[in-house]
Amino acid sequence: MARLLQFFPYVKMICLTGSLSKGKTKPESDIDFFIVLEKNRLWLGRIIVTFVVQLSGLRRYGAKIAGRICLNRYQTEDYLKVSPGTVANAEHFSYIYPLWWHDNLWQNFEKSNNWITEFGFSFKNKTITQNKLFLNLGIIISFPFYFLLELLFGNWGEELAKKYQIKRIMTDPLTTSSPDGAIYISNQELRFHPRKTPF
Repeated sequence: MARLLQFFPYVKMICLTGSLSKGKTKPESDIDFFIVLEKNRLWLGRIIVTFVVQLSGLRRYGAKIAGRICLNRYQTEDYLKVSPGTVANAEHFSYIYPLWWHDNLWQNFEKSNNWITEFGFSFKNKTITQNKLFLNLGIIISFPFYFLLELLFGNWGEELAKKYQIKRIMTDPLTTSSPDGAIYISNQELRFHPRKTPF
């Protein structure tokens, strides 16, 4: 699924987090994706990612959890620092596992989050080699879709997508029943940890 998503516009990096990145999965575990999207295209990018994963039948929703992809965190390429800067987050993201990335995003992510060393942690998954063939192929294939989306939608489409998604998020029962901080929304970051203590 991560390899497939690199063929779509606005997707810049995909990483594993959670139990799978730590090697501590259980039969009921889901698969947490940390997704970095293009600057100023958080909302259009999220629609594309959600649609593709949903269409594949692998998206987590409702009671369908085990082995499915949980899209619980998005950030944009101009905002790579993980927040809040807590010890729990430092430990959690020290296990982040990059599956693929454009340009120097992974290296920039590491630099932006060197604050985790203040809590005695370091990134554990450093020996990752990019598959240049798939990366270049993804760029070539995604470009016509990118050009078309920008031509048809662009900034006004981003604003429309933002309004639509925020309305859905804020009226979702999981949002209204979640503790403060479990749902965070901005133009650079989305994180969802409903009905449990947030990182």
